[in-house]
Amino acid sequence: MSYAEDMERLMACAVTFEVPGRPKGKERPRFAGGCVYTPRATRDYERLIGAYAKSAIRREGLRESSPCAGSVSVCAIAYFPVPKSWPKKRREAARRGEERPTCKPDIDNIEKALLDGVNKIAYTDDCQVVDAHVAKWYEPALTPKHPAGRLLVGIDIAGGTHD
Repeated sequence: MSYAEDMERLMACAVTFEVPGRPKGKERPRFAGGCVYTPRATRDYERLIGAYAKSAIRREGLRESSPCAGSVSVCAIAYFPVPKSWPKKRREAARRGEERPTCKPDIDNIEKALLDGVNKIAYTDDCQVVDAHVAKWYEPALTPKHPAGRLLVGIDIAGGTHD
């Protein structure tokens, strides 16, 4: 899929929002003293995603107190900063989309953090997500607004209501 197609798909969603900062993936669970727990950095990032999702749902005039009960589609674009150590020609090629990020986090872990972050906010359970698309791109332009990257998210309620 091209960058334009990814953006078109995302902007067609009913609810869109942006999470500033370098996209993070869901970390593996930790074990201590016979207990399993989610690392603090993952919990904090999921809460941050949830806060931006709540704000976007409110902005769209949907009630956040009762998540969607039907099927849901999710689309996300994870933007990463172009490494400053790269030669100018390579940095420009990355901004044009000719080179894609192959850095950590893995795309599936970005998706897991996103889905868990909006769980109980946009939908009752992430089993309702019937279609998900996540893409990794380099930040297309030098902007002081996004020096560390960002995560753009779109959520579409395909079947059912959000009331």
